Amino acid sequence: MTFERIALIPSLYGEEVLTQAMVQALDKIGSGVILQVATYPQSTELLQQTCELIQDNQVALLGPLKEGSLEEEQLKEQLQTPLGLSAECYYLLYFPAGPFQPFQEQNLIYDMPKAAGFNLRSHYQAFAQQALQAARLKQKSIITVVDEAADASELLNAIERAVATEYSDLEVQFSNIDEVSRNLASDNERYNFLITHHLFGKEIKNQLYGKPVAKRLCAKSHLGSSGALFYAVELANPEPPVDDPASLILASVNLLEFLGRDNEAEAILSALSQTISFDDRLTSAFGGHHSGADFTQAVLERL
Repeated sequence: MTFERIALIPSLYGEEVLTQAMVQALDKIGSGVILQVATYPQSTELLQQTCELIQDNQVALLGPLKEGSLEEEQLKEQLQTPLGLSAECYYLLYFPAGPFQPFQEQNLIYDMPKAAGFNLRSHYQAFAQQALQAARLKQKSIITVVDEAADASELLNAIERAVATEYSDLEVQFSNIDEVSRNLASDNERYNFLITHHLFGKEIKNQLYGKPVAKRLCAKSHLGSSGALFYAVELANPEPPVDDPASLILASVNLLEFLGRDNEAEAILSALSQTISFDDRLTSAFGGHHSGADFTQAVLERL
């Protein structure tokens, strides 16, 4: 699935800097992505216009947004049916304290709350396709299904059926939620791509956010049968994200992977990880004192 036009919905904070950062990065790598910028949806009328633009483009880059905010809920509610959204993903990058150390990636994908009248088997079949597509896009070889018990897991059954028919390059393992909770911090390599339910996903994600890591970024995605949303989630700084494009750049990496532009995604991710690992012109989210424009320039220099 390939698209060229992308709806870019800036946040209320740092709108100009964030927009410029994405345009500059995508233009420099020759991504072929055409960004159509909308205004921040701070009224009912603007929200409707924004959702119409997203539906027209089918793919959108948003944010950063505060998780659980009114803006996120309004966008998701209006777009869930027309875009067929049924999978919710988190992509977290952990950066080491010093250079020359590889960053670690933790991927978590889980199904959204099911609406009344959903056919459970059909829901899990569709969800399994999206989850495994995300794993393949992320070049994962092992995925872990997390549930209460393997013999009673409809989610595990759906994943195993999809792997047997279309995703034979992926290996499936099962872990119950208690085991994952005990071993997540010490076994990041084993649990680097998790597929689970919404309730367990929230529990695992909260554990990941609280891990004692040097630095971290998080991007969030909603995958659907007719479209997808990608946006930054602000974690490190409880204050409004005034001028910090780092998480949104990570969101653009996941967007490019979704569009099949793997080389461009790898280029941006490499430039982003090098900039953060080398402590080069970091913003306040990473303990630095530079502006978002300075940070963006450091990333662009490495593209």
